[in-house]
Amino acid sequence: MILAHGGVQGDVSTERLPADAVPAVFAYSLNRKLRKLYSGEYFRYRQASGGEFDYPSNTPNLTEDVFITTIYDQAVGYGVQHAVQVSQGLQPKLELVGSNYRAVFNQQEYLDVPTLANEVGQDFTITARSDGDVATSPVIGIWSGSDVISIKPSDATTRFEFNGAYTILNSNGQSTQYICNVDKAQNNNRVLTIRTENAHGHVVMGDQTPTFENISIGRDNQGYYKGKFSEATLHLGNLTSRGSEQLLSTTRTYYGD
Repeated sequence: MILAHGGVQGDVSTERLPADAVPAVFAYSLNRKLRKLYSGEYFRYRQASGGEFDYPSNTPNLTEDVFITTIYDQAVGYGVQHAVQVSQGLQPKLELVGSNYRAVFNQQEYLDVPTLANEVGQDFTITARSDGDVATSPVIGIWSGSDVISIKPSDATTRFEFNGAYTILNSNGQSTQYICNVDKAQNNNRVLTIRTENAHGHVVMGDQTPTFENISIGRDNQGYYKGKFSEATLHLGNLTSRGSEQLLSTTRTYYGD
């Protein structure tokens, strides 16, 4: 059961939350608790008229512009690393649609995640809630000078790229999962997979030995995001099929998909 009230939705069920599965590298949400034992804030915001505050301890005044300065990391497995933007001109705006907050990016704003990139290898699962306006703009980028992972959702198509390999799903990418692992169903080949509740796309790729240096919400090494962002989690290794399906299903259920 999910209880909704005034922009805050609290989990009151006994089901696992996304960051409870195999320690998450990061877990960011503007709207909900992602780890059962988490009791902190979701994000920090700046009012255009002055002052910074934490949500949900405080409620943003959306009668004026409000900007996101920090999305707090709810994961603990790899150390807590918040997504931060200290430059006011690069902070995404905040909006409330129904009972859920969204960060609005217009191809110049972004938030950086420090020191976690070197934890990411070739086996991972990203589960995200976003609403891209342009199919070729990256909501999440993980990169270095030689390696790049890029997630590019939109209403028409959603694209998942890793070091030159890519797969495209001709489907709305709002609640979507992005997986890179060895897939028994694909003759034990390494596969990039995009998955929604009712559709998926995949492509076979070779093994990788990446060395990443940067993680950002709202950009990769080549471009900036145009669209909205609500939450994302990153897990390493091979989650079980049931585990990854549960992550996606609970995300879709929460956001009413």
